[in-house]
Amino acid sequence: MAGTRVSVPDLVGFGWDEAREMARAVGFSPRAVGPDGQPVNGRGGVVVGQEPEGGRRVPHGSDLALRIAFGGGPGGDPEPREPTPHPREFTERRDLVDAPEVPGSGPFHREREPELVPG
Repeated sequence: MAGTRVSVPDLVGFGWDEAREMARAVGFSPRAVGPDGQPVNGRGGVVVGQEPEGGRRVPHGSDLALRIAFGGGPGGDPEPREPTPHPREFTERRDLVDAPEVPGSGPFHREREPELVPG
């Protein structure tokens, strides 16, 4: 098979294990890389890019770099950039809300019991 050129499969969107097996089945040497191009353990990740790109014709047995993302999507960032407030913090912030134009809104008072409306 030396010198034979084969079409690169488009593996973007597949999990690492499945993409690795498909690449090997058509004669490529797949390797998992992170966003910076450094080798990573691809287990549990998803292919978000590849080099060479799908559809190109390259020599059989070529190296195929599969860029892997974990968790939060294509960026691979599983943590939110700005964490949500702690529930206690939210309750404390409700004390500051005062919108009299909206029925039922206004300052939140922990000491006040809910009013019963006769039915």
